[in-house]
Amino acid sequence: MVKEMKHPFPMSNMVEWLVWNALVKMAEDHLNAVTNVHLQTMFARSYAFSQTGRFLVMQRLSALDDSDKFDRGSFPSWLNDVKPAAFGRDTSFGKDAIGRIKVMDYAEINFFDVLNPLNKTISL
Repeated sequence: MVKEMKHPFPMSNMVEWLVWNALVKMAEDHLNAVTNVHLQTMFARSYAFSQTGRFLVMQRLSALDDSDKFDRGSFPSWLNDVKPAAFGRDTSFGKDAIGRIKVMDYAEINFFDVLNPLNKTISL
């Protein structure tokens, strides 16, 4: 799927690209740091980012339907997308080809929680 920014400054695409690349780095072993591959399975993969930031190529997820139940609390608390759900569905999430529910709109994050290592808001 290709996300195209309509606004002059492509902040959402940039944040999603940065978050995805951070998730990839967290899965790598850097000088015996604790790796975290679990978070990658919760997010739609970002494949490419245009030079201007206007376009972001991301894993295609299908919309959730009424039978799809999931615990939003099992996702990181620093996800802040609080837009109203469309017709009772949470439009920030979707499911992949094998039915795993993932976040597909993750530009709205709380940088205070992400960047402050003293905050203990993520429990895995």
